[in-house]
Amino acid sequence: MYILFKMKPEQEVGPVQIYGRWLNYCVGYIPETHKDIIPYLHLEPTIIDEDTAKAWLFNNGWRGYVSIRPGTLENDQMQLHESSEPTGEKEKYTLTETDTTNAVNFIKTVLRKIVDEVYDHRLQALNINVSELEFKSWDKQRTELAEYQADNTASVPLLTALAESRGITVGEMATLVQTAITNYDNQVKTLLANKQTIEKEIKDCATIQNCYVLMHNKFGYQMPVAMATDLSVTDAAQFNV
Repeated sequence: MYILFKMKPEQEVGPVQIYGRWLNYCVGYIPETHKDIIPYLHLEPTIIDEDTAKAWLFNNGWRGYVSIRPGTLENDQMQLHESSEPTGEKEKYTLTETDTTNAVNFIKTVLRKIVDEVYDHRLQALNINVSELEFKSWDKQRTELAEYQADNTASVPLLTALAESRGITVGEMATLVQTAITNYDNQVKTLLANKQTIEKEIKDCATIQNCYVLMHNKFGYQMPVAMATDLSVTDAAQFNV
């Protein structure tokens, strides 16, 4: 089983074998015989298929090839060099169409994972000034609000208690709850819409170069100088997910 996860200290990774690294992420490998024994859920991983996992080292192949140096994780996988070769010698490997497809899938997987992390963080930030006690009461407040709006004589003990503690009527409390719910839902709706927009941009990337252009324009990763020259790109990379 192959997993993708954000880099962690070695003691947290434990016995998970590091198969590859790219950006701030690791490809880990766990034998099928050990996936129920080796702890990995704490790494908050994404499970990926073998072909996608093995394409991590092709991510720099936007020109149609990658250069493999001996003594690296890349060569451990490709076995292009003998162990006795000088470590400075590189060997060019030309990507097949399948290699390129798998590399694009891998990059997209990483980018989607970044987006998930960013938007999960933004969602948590919406609740930063809300106590856990209050947050856990929201579902009940929503339920009672709907009941009260349908019948203002309905029994709504939570809204009644909240109203009494503030010295206002249940109707006034219902209005406050409705305003809070509307504001929160609108913020969540905006987050979700923005997330789906960037996810579509990721989905639409058909080549490794497309991925690098998106990473440059949206994810703050500077594209290779040669690519920028080819595309006449002079703007600095920006983070605008």
